Amino acid sequence: MWFESLYVDGSHIADFAPGSVVLNSGSFSNGIHTIEVTSQSENPGSVTLGSASEALDIENTAATPSPSPGTSPTSTPNGSPTATATPSAHLSNLPPNAALPSESSCAALANQANFPETTAENVNDGTGWDANNQLWTTPSYFYANAGRNGLAPASDFAAVDGNYSGSTQDIIRWAACKWGVDEDWAYAETAQETGGWTNACAQMHGGSTCHEGGDCGNYDSDSGGETANLSFLGFAVTNSSAQFIGPNAYNGQNANGSTCSSVWSSWSIIQSKARYFEWYTWPMLAISTAWGEDYRWAKYRACVNGDYANWFGNSSDYLNAVSRAQSDPNGIVPSGQIGPTNLFANETNLQYLALGCVATHFSGNWYDSGAVTYLTNSSSGFLYHLNNSVWPGGLR
Repeated sequence: MWFESLYVDGSHIADFAPGSVVLNSGSFSNGIHTIEVTSQSENPGSVTLGSASEALDIENTAATPSPSPGTSPTSTPNGSPTATATPSAHLSNLPPNAALPSESSCAALANQANFPETTAENVNDGTGWDANNQLWTTPSYFYANAGRNGLAPASDFAAVDGNYSGSTQDIIRWAACKWGVDEDWAYAETAQETGGWTNACAQMHGGSTCHEGGDCGNYDSDSGGETANLSFLGFAVTNSSAQFIGPNAYNGQNANGSTCSSVWSSWSIIQSKARYFEWYTWPMLAISTAWGEDYRWAKYRACVNGDYANWFGNSSDYLNAVSRAQSDPNGIVPSGQIGPTNLFANETNLQYLALGCVATHFSGNWYDSGAVTYLTNSSSGFLYHLNNSVWPGGLR
């Protein structure tokens, strides 16, 4: 058994790790419903190993107050979750070292949001592969190597698991909740990286196309120290000489028709580097929408918490930004900073720090010229996407 699937009245609801199936009764009308759980084998090509079902009489009480993003659903004395109302609160940026919501409460919030699917290719890339419904046991080599070479402590990535399935926007909202980032910021940067929010490479599943649209031949330096003949879920990670070869067989076509003659460097809906510096993210980045979002915003949180200090060469501007955002997140950012301080009206200390941590995803540095352009380009920058809701569906 690799994972378990939950069905209500014959409709697939979500997938879970074995023994961790949760039914949110508040998502269904009162009355009799057929609840079924199936045990599934390893993907790809998962088969049902067994199933069990029963009739459940759901009797939700009057709606209780909506939980805030920082709280978990309440429970009755015997541990059964009580019904909660659809949340109306907007998920906003949380300051450095803030207490983060539980993963289960974020899943409940995302399920209740129930955004429509905007990117059909994520649900079926033409081969039947559903990148929005791929929940894996993340391999140990990820947790052992994440953040290496001075990026951030490995412990910052210990909660990355991609353990959520839903529509593409629900997935992004789930990850935003989990890591304390404004949900609109997560929508905007994802659209900036892949305009159509696409996470698909059919070649990896027997197809002929690979619409990754990432950096082409723009390789990071090899991090070294990999394990020979490493693979996961049937996808090669390294060769017999311990060289990372994960993406080598896959190149394809950008949305604008341009092609990659060598190898894509950036992968997933959020375009994180897989070759070579972040080799330990392979193949999860390429096959799971939720995993890619989960990893990206874990990096954002590490940056906001001040854990990129070594990576940024102990920049005093960065360290001061972290300190101000923690002690006075809503205070107006002072003048004289490295980065621009007028990108928002009355820009706050937290906004200044958060913008820098968004932009380093592109430039790898703290408010260098590339980072500023990434934020401010009038037709393709982060603020253009954010202020104009330039993402599939445009829903907030």
